Formats: sequence, C-alpha cells, structure tokens
Amino acid sequence: MLIRNAELLREKKYLPERRRAIRLRRSRLTEVGQSLDYRIKTATSREEWIEAFSLAHDRYVELGYMDPDPSTIRLKIQNILPSTRVFTARYEGRAVATATLIIDSPLGLPSDTIYKKELDMLRNKGRLVSEGSSLVTAKEFKCSNIFMLLFKVVYAYAQYAQVDDICIAVNPKHTRFYEDILLFEPIGELRYFPSVKDAPAILERMDLRTAHARFADVYNMEDFDCDLYTFFFTANNGDESGWGKAFPTGGLRMSPEDIRYFFVEKTDLFMEIDEDKLDYIQKCYPDYDFTQVLPPGYFSTR
Repeated sequence: MLIRNAELLREKKYLPERRRAIRLRRSRLTEVGQSLDYRIKTATSREEWIEAFSLAHDRYVELGYMDPDPSTIRLKIQNILPSTRVFTARYEGRAVATATLIIDSPLGLPSDTIYKKELDMLRNKGRLVSEGSSLVTAKEFKCSNIFMLLFKVVYAYAQYAQVDDICIAVNPKHTRFYEDILLFEPIGELRYFPSVKDAPAILERMDLRTAHARFADVYNMEDFDCDLYTFFFTANNGDESGWGKAFPTGGLRMSPEDIRYFFVEKTDLFMEIDEDKLDYIQKCYPDYDFTQVLPPGYFSTR
C-alpha cells in the first residue's frame, strides 16, 4: 500500500508537469524564430502612448469589454505616474501588442476596485505590489508568441524596479495558462469587474521573491524544450536590458502638454480623483504648474 501511494503521489506530481511540457511544445511560445521581426519597446512619446492606448481600446471594444469611447483610447489614472511603464511589441513599424505595468502608489492599483482586501494583505506584509494591465494583442497576431516576449520585458522591468509581486486580474478562461505556464497563483475569488462590463475575473499573483526558484524547479525536466526558466532568467532581454541607462526607476515623465492631452482633453480622469491623489501626482511633478495643466477653475471647485 505504501509503495502504491508513493507511485500515486509521483504520478500526481508528474502529470501536471507532463501536461505543461506538451502545451509548451505545441504552442512554441518561446521560439526565437517567430520573434525576429518584433521589437519590444517602452512607450516614451505621445505618439507611442496613443498607439498603445488605442490598441487597448479597440481590442476591449472587439471583445465586448467596453463600448466605443469618443476618445478612442483606454488608459488609467495610474498611467500618469513616472513609475508606470507601457510596453509595446512592434511589427513593421506599428504596435501590435501592448502591456502596462503599474507599480503601487497612493493612487492604488486598478484591481483595488474589487480586490482591495487581497491587495492590502500583500501591502500589510511590506511587499511592493504591481499590476499588469491592458495586456492585449491585435486580433491578427493573437496566435503568435508576442505575448510571451512582451511579458518577458514586463517581468524584467518588475525585477529592476524591485517589485515583490505582479498581480493580474485574469478572465477565468485564461487562468490555466497563467497558473500552469507562468506559475501565477490565485489569491482572489471569482468577481466581476464593473469597468469591463462586469466581466468575470480572478486575481492572480506571481511572487517575484520566489519566482526564480520556482521556475528553476518546474522547468528542469528534459521534456521542456521550451524552457521558460532560461527564457525569463538567463536569455537576453533585448533593447530594454539596460534599464538604469534608459531611465531612473521613477524618471519616465509625461510632459505638461501630454498630461493635459491625455487626462484633460481626451479623458476626464482628473475629475475622478480625490485631494490626496491629486497631491501625490503633483509631488511626482514638482516643477510643473498644474494650474496651467488642468482646466480653468479646476482647483477652485475642489
């Protein structure tokens, strides 16, 4: 009986690994050959931000997560922060996929709207939490490996910024991919997101303090010719490998004109924040005169 139990335990442990190996091989998620014409880049100009926000808007509309907005863009108030990074995968000169990493701040994270208790549990342990947001791929590229290349750079930046956790609110139909392949773990029960027409979501978390060891432990079988340990931890991160040279951790700032364009002319996101959040934004841009950036009379009506 003891021998049989040991066999069952080995089988129970092995089958998920085997399933993961087969899925990786079939998907060819990390094959470099598919990625030679893609360039993963941090958005640093108004034109590049517009491309990313427009792609997010269009895909959300196509997927039924939002109605078309007159602005034709989708972004969060956290996009104003210098610590937020918007990444794009470019093909033949245009953005075909995008992902945003939002690092926690007094502005909070997008998932605080329905998962604040779970996120606060991480914060209360002294962890620096981040959230992956607006992870979308153009419809004609959804079967490519662009997402993995994009997530690789998101992961590299999170490590550079000394983040402890990456959290993502995932549609339940995608949880198996995040948990089986990317080794996320669920930390929130099924809930419904008002901002995406009450679409279902489960909060998933990657613990970056243990990710290196977990990937090394899981992807150490000979079956893994698609080795995500090597892909994430030892392979070249491309153009964005020299993070410190590109920008200091909190140093990628929008210009006053860009802030006005995205948050006043195109959206009304400033109207939705309280005094404390406005004060924090102003502290991020101490040399900007926000009376010239925000609409006339904005401060007198606060």
